Amino acid sequence: SYFNNVDFSDNKYEFGYKILNLICKTLFNNYYVVQFFASFLLCFSIFRFYKKNSEYKFLSLLLFIAAYFSSLFMSQVRQSIAVSILILGMKYIYNRDLKRYLIVLLFAVLFHSSAIVALPIYFLFVSTKLIFKIFLLLLSVFFLCNTNLIGDCLAFFVGIIPGRIGNILENYVLSDLFNLKTELGS
Repeated sequence: SYFNNVDFSDNKYEFGYKILNLICKTLFNNYYVVQFFASFLLCFSIFRFYKKNSEYKFLSLLLFIAAYFSSLFMSQVRQSIAVSILILGMKYIYNRDLKRYLIVLLFAVLFHSSAIVALPIYFLFVSTKLIFKIFLLLLSVFFLCNTNLIGDCLAFFVGIIPGRIGNILENYVLSDLFNLKTELGS
């Protein structure tokens, strides 16, 4: 089983993730329960965020699931839990409640230490539209750094560029050297 093959005694995993795994091992002895919890939390938080902040709720959720859910967030369980917690804590940014936002942030850091980069978002907040744009920007950067989307987009647009420059770009985009440079998150 997964729990027997992973050593949670070292410092590789954050405290919150260790506790979640310990609870799931004790109660269910099944790693799929950890993934179900992460999936549920992520879907719930994203749905709630889009419900409150998007004019096109269904389309936003559909695009999120199609683009990110299975390929990105389910392979990075700790990060998805941390992102979900931060999304649920966005209301404290809107309400300008620094104390509660810091509590949410610290809770997210218990699952993945990189959640600390969300601290400046509180201080950048000016309006709901701006925080939505910042969230989409951060999510987009995260997505671009973890997939080969850059290469796919360039390969599509390179076909439009005529002549010698188009040929040079096409050869570069299709080369193994380009693929190594664009797969930053792998």
